[in-house]
Amino acid sequence: MSDPRDMFRLCACCPSPCRRAIPADASPQIETVTPSALSMIALAVIDGALDFDEPVRRSLSRTAAAHLCRPACPYGYDIAGAIDAFVADRTIAR
Repeated sequence: MSDPRDMFRLCACCPSPCRRAIPADASPQIETVTPSALSMIALAVIDGALDFDEPVRRSLSRTAAAHLCRPACPYGYDIAGAIDAFVADRTIAR
C-alpha cells in the first residue's frame, strides 16, 4: 500500500483484534499507544487537524506496544513501522 493514509484509515476504523498481542504487564497500558490510536493521530496530522509539534511527535514516537501488535494484525499491516517512518519523514523535513 503506497499511501499510508489508506492503511492508517483501515487501522483507525478496525475493531482492534490485535490488542490481544499487547501483554497485560506491558507499560504503559493507555489507549494512545495502540495502533488504531496512533493511526488516528497520524491521520489528524495528515489532514491538518493537528500540528506536528513536539507533543504530537512524542505521542507518535511511542510505538513499542504497536510493534507487538504486528503479528496479530488481520490485514498484515505494520502500523508501528509506518508510524515510525511517518515521524522520521516529518522530523527530517523540519
